Amino acid sequence: MVGVAGSVRVGGAVMVTDLFVAAEYRGRGLGGRVAAAVVNEASRRCTFSSSDPAALRVYASLGMLPRWQLLTMRGPGAGLGSESLVAEWAHGRLDLVAHFASIGAEVGAHHIALRGSVVQLLRLESDAPHDVLAMLLSSVPMTDQLELSVCEHDELVAWLLARGFEVVDVDTFCATDGVDVSVGVPCVHRGLL
Repeated sequence: MVGVAGSVRVGGAVMVTDLFVAAEYRGRGLGGRVAAAVVNEASRRCTFSSSDPAALRVYASLGMLPRWQLLTMRGPGAGLGSESLVAEWAHGRLDLVAHFASIGAEVGAHHIALRGSVVQLLRLESDAPHDVLAMLLSSVPMTDQLELSVCEHDELVAWLLARGFEVVDVDTFCATDGVDVSVGVPCVHRGLL
């Protein structure tokens, strides 16, 4: 195997979730052909791309142009870690919620998190995201860290930086016209809208 790609349908769009080409086969147009196969004939397409110029060129050739950056941030917990935040999910995308629950993620009314020494916030949907994050941070031990991905234009970035969070990775949201992440989803997992 020299290349692989994956995609999922999100609403009316196809999202490229993975695209890899073995190093010795890069530069031959294989990435573009593999990516084209997984987006098929969909006119609405999107992906989160690494900053690799070759990847960005492949996505641009398929009409997915850079729109904004998704910042992966990591910072310290602020609590003792004993509080459970499990509740019934209050939003849509129940297929995505079921997937994350099947891998052991904690599902709350407005958040989905995978707990470990680094707690990964996989999704946050709320009209009051600061409140949800403050509650989540208070449930993460001060010895552990919280990691989440936030749209660069969201006001949560400044809020997190003020609390000692750092940017640890950057991906670029690339999409065809008419595809964007809902304003009500300030934190998204990089692999799935």
